[in-house]
Amino acid sequence: RRIGLDAYLHAGEGQQMIEDVADTERPPRAHVVGHAEGAAGCFRDGVEREPLYSAAWKLLGNTLKDLNRAQEALQAYRQGIEAARHKGDRQAEKEMTVFARRLEKALGGAP
Repeated sequence: RRIGLDAYLHAGEGQQMIEDVADTERPPRAHVVGHAEGAAGCFRDGVEREPLYSAAWKLLGNTLKDLNRAQEALQAYRQGIEAARHKGDRQAEKEMTVFARRLEKALGGAP
């Protein structure tokens, strides 16, 4: 299922977009739909409103990575890992740990 971020962004339904994307089996990458910056903003708004929303942290990290903003993506994953730990969401913690390690390796072992 492909989600048109356009409709959500223009309708001001960013939180619903995050929930819909997080509920899909394999969320579409924002750049495929063509609104990566807007999606990153929605995900950032989502984590500001709900700092323990690990799915939004993961999607923010993925989107920032797709935008070639690796340091920001790494920070999002790290914050998401902490949120997931706090919530007891082991699956999200594991996924973001893998994503963060890959980015660290690509960045030459960034701390």
